[in-house]
Amino acid sequence: MCASEEVAMTVTYGQAACPAGTLAKSLLEVWLSGNRHLLRLTVERLTQMPAGSEASDESDRIELVKCIALRMENAADVFTPQPENAQTGAWLHLLDHLSVTASPTN
Repeated sequence: MCASEEVAMTVTYGQAACPAGTLAKSLLEVWLSGNRHLLRLTVERLTQMPAGSEASDESDRIELVKCIALRMENAADVFTPQPENAQTGAWLHLLDHLSVTASPTN
């Protein structure tokens, strides 16, 4: 099992098991791997995570990752190269930014 699969498996229904940066990195790695099945599983887990109970920058970042995942779930062209699809380019940049800059603290 690769690292992205392990991270994807740690996302549970009852809590945000990973900070936003880790969730974004996991989603980005799975997406870029081209593994449709693993992407579908990762997106399902992310979109079913409950919303945070308190407002914070971290919970806002987690919600942003969840929104990107939801849009990916509903997109027919999720693997279209970014120069051909502005939407996938925006997702790539947002997930990359979140995976590098998101703080693990609330």
